[in-house]
Amino acid sequence: MPWTPGHHEPGGQLLHHPREHTTYQVRPLPGAAGHPIVGGLTPFLVTSEQYHLHMDPATT
Repeated sequence: MPWTPGHHEPGGQLLHHPREHTTYQVRPLPGAAGHPIVGGLTPFLVTSEQYHLHMDPATT
């Protein structure tokens, strides 16, 4: 694949960016309940973009 801006990421290469978005559930870990940032959070849904990357394990 020829180099184009945005194709090379630190430690990898962007392969594909699907048009579709993905919805997934975020569930705070029970052990984090006392943390000031996530304390009191309940599971919630997030819709976000996907990025498919080829990672180079020698640099990550």
